[in-house]
Amino acid sequence: MANTIQKLTLPMETSPILAMAHLSWPALQELSIHGRYFSEKQKEALPLFLSSVPQLRKLSITISRLGPTTRPYILGPSTASHTTISGLRSLTVAYPKPDDNIFSIDATHLSHLSLRDHPRYYHDCAHKPVVTTSFARPILRSAECLSILRRMDMPELSSLELVYLADTAGCDDELLSYVTQAFPHLSHLELHRYRANREEVVDYAHIAELLTAARGLRSVRLNLDFHNDHGPYRHRGFDYSIWQSTFREQCGPEIVEILEACPWLEYVELLYHAYNGSRWTKFRTSRYPEPRIVDPDDGSTV
Repeated sequence: MANTIQKLTLPMETSPILAMAHLSWPALQELSIHGRYFSEKQKEALPLFLSSVPQLRKLSITISRLGPTTRPYILGPSTASHTTISGLRSLTVAYPKPDDNIFSIDATHLSHLSLRDHPRYYHDCAHKPVVTTSFARPILRSAECLSILRRMDMPELSSLELVYLADTAGCDDELLSYVTQAFPHLSHLELHRYRANREEVVDYAHIAELLTAARGLRSVRLNLDFHNDHGPYRHRGFDYSIWQSTFREQCGPEIVEILEACPWLEYVELLYHAYNGSRWTKFRTSRYPEPRIVDPDDGSTV
């Protein structure tokens, strides 16, 4: 069966990763591994397994960690032998280790890259956390994101998601400037920017101005951890109206007005924490008909 499988989704908890590493997977093109690590042996087995699937086109690794804040290797350290994976079109990694060998692969045909969180980091920003604190969330610093991007040669990149912690206001300017200049085909950008300093007042206009240098953008998603955001998981009787008014009448319209400098931009989506979940609210540019603000009506959450 391993000789013919083209697409595979695995739960890390129950998959015999080490045994699978001893098989040949010549046809496997899409691989998704989710769940959580239960043992050190699983962490050691994953690089071995990935070395046995050289024809991958799409790879997603979203594995949760329990206990201490750790970033297990996916493909071993950058000092390890050269990776056999080449030809990837899409790579998604949750809480990656910056010196992981996965970022030394041949990425010349990569069109989508996601350096994300799992579970979502905003759970830690809640006033009443509903996700157990036993999950580690070793979020990347902005400088670590930048170091990863600089290691990778991605001339065809069109979609990028970054999740990072900004230590101080403006410390991620270099990262954002690099993103807008290094990837000429970038059409979709998703940023989750969190404040290390909870007193920082987010200069969202400055961030939007930096992003206007990416002239090919068609869609933008921003989770900017606004300083006056009420955050997720408030109780049912909480007054959402104050932040909702600022969010819909000030922040969203101002950001999309600035980003309209990108001639192909269709919309900007901002993350809004509602009572029943966190969702993307869409702010359309003036080039598109009313309504300019669109709330998701399908119950989808992020």
